Amino acid sequence: MSVFDDSDIERVRNAVDIAEVIGGYVTLKRRGAGDLWGRCPFHSEKTASFHVRSDRGMFHCFGCGKGGNAFTFIMEMERLTFAEAVRLLADRAGITLRERRDSAASERARSETDRLTAVNAFAARWFHSHLTGANLTAEAARARDYLAGRGVTGDIVKRFQIGWAKSGWDGLVSDANKAGLSGEILTQAGLAYKRKDGTGHIDKFRARIIFPIHSLSGKVVAFGGRRIDGITPEDDVAKYINTPETTIYQKGEHLYGLYVAREAIRKEDAAYLVEGYIDLLALVQAGILNSVASLGTALTEAQARLLSRFCSRAAIVYDADDAGVSAALRAADILTIAGIEVLLAKLPAGEDPDSLLRKQGKETLVDALHKTVSFVEFRLNATGVSRSSSQNALLTAARSVLHTIGLIRDPLRRDLLLNELAQKSGLRRDAIDKALKDKSSIGISDLDEPVVRRPTLNFQSDQTLERDLLRNLLAHPELVHLALNDLTSEYIEHPILRELFIDIEQNYLRGVRIDPAALASRYSDPVVVEFITAAALDPTATGVEAAAEAIRGCVQKLILRPLKRLRADLELQIAEAQRMGESTQGLVRELVAIQKRIRGLG
Repeated sequence: MSVFDDSDIERVRNAVDIAEVIGGYVTLKRRGAGDLWGRCPFHSEKTASFHVRSDRGMFHCFGCGKGGNAFTFIMEMERLTFAEAVRLLADRAGITLRERRDSAASERARSETDRLTAVNAFAARWFHSHLTGANLTAEAARARDYLAGRGVTGDIVKRFQIGWAKSGWDGLVSDANKAGLSGEILTQAGLAYKRKDGTGHIDKFRARIIFPIHSLSGKVVAFGGRRIDGITPEDDVAKYINTPETTIYQKGEHLYGLYVAREAIRKEDAAYLVEGYIDLLALVQAGILNSVASLGTALTEAQARLLSRFCSRAAIVYDADDAGVSAALRAADILTIAGIEVLLAKLPAGEDPDSLLRKQGKETLVDALHKTVSFVEFRLNATGVSRSSSQNALLTAARSVLHTIGLIRDPLRRDLLLNELAQKSGLRRDAIDKALKDKSSIGISDLDEPVVRRPTLNFQSDQTLERDLLRNLLAHPELVHLALNDLTSEYIEHPILRELFIDIEQNYLRGVRIDPAALASRYSDPVVVEFITAAALDPTATGVEAAAEAIRGCVQKLILRPLKRLRADLELQIAEAQRMGESTQGLVRELVAIQKRIRGLG
């Protein structure tokens, strides 16, 4: 049972625009009124098979089968329970929820995810207030001066919710305890440690500038802290410390700054990728607002897929040293395989975006960012080969590039890169194609090709009638009366479809509008949700008149189905009685009656 009143849940679902909800995570393109498409956030794909119908409040991916309503989407994207998804969307819609349990029991029932979100939100406000408040401590003032010296303005501090961790041992723990947040949940969130003597908890972040990390919904999921020489204790030597992975934070699935930059990225259809917090802020100062950071770690496939939802091009900004080139090589491969056109912007030797901005100014940084090379050119240059290189060196470099190109699923993008490889390497295109066809020669196995397994319902050959009936009813709920006037659930043999038919029937008899989005939320089985959403959002579904005709035809055939089975059974019994020399008079009378009923219905 939900902790919320059913009518409130319906109010929330009706109040939110599913296109706006999903548009915060996926770039959607409109094809018609209430009809939007994008690239699925749940699996890798080369074409847009993710369908959103704002007029029906539903989504469905025709590639992987995921589907549902706004609650379903938020649950999948944010790893939330149903109650948490309802609460998040209710807050967004400004709706106050009535909980069925008393407040104390409800608080105890809240999941770890909900509690971690609450404690991170408190900590983010706490850190930010100690950097931006009117009565700053001397240390906080020095931290703010440090940021100002790097060009980080008050507007940027506010936009990214940057904060300051006081130098005391338990400032955050103490204030959080007063707000009803325990030391245990602070420890779970990676914000505190247990004291060695077991008497309580101490702050993890002390005397550091704090960078909150936001999810795409705007929730703070983690923090990074940077030491400040002369303020951070000398024994706290790490330049950066971060909260560990938790229920709500997996480091390789987030990009720092994406929540702030996503609209600029969409507008430009391009993003600049750097490694850390300060480098990202340097690009923002230079007016490059479509910038994200990989949180100081090697770029992951999940981060590449995340970025691909918002743009088709990305420029990797890398240092000229060996470590920078190595990191850029890995990131370039991952982004290219994810279907993103990759450019690479090389910074002057010994410089990163922050140092280049401070030493030579905005124009120099912007100029460096705009001097990019393509993925293929960068890959070949990184190995130091040219047309005059030895054959072995050229072949090794070409095979390295070809391995990545071979993993690209989009044939047009792959063809463009193969043409460029032939042009830049001097190798013949037919030879390159032959090498690509022989996957073993460039180290590609069939396991490299991702297989998307869709949840599907299985039907016997004689159950396709009820399948087609339910599909038409879900695509055109306004026509359910055509089925329910003559048909009952007894005629539906598939157990799941029968349950679905009963749900539709009960709503109809109560005078409740048949809403596939609400219907989908009743089921936790993904195969049922996939069937409902695929039917309701099928872009190839027939018009109303054709659907009405199809429904009438299905109803007639379903009513006839048991009669025809009985007729066939009687015919077998008559034949067997004749073979045994027994009387068939009663069986024949029954057969004649059945045939008369069949003719009457036909």
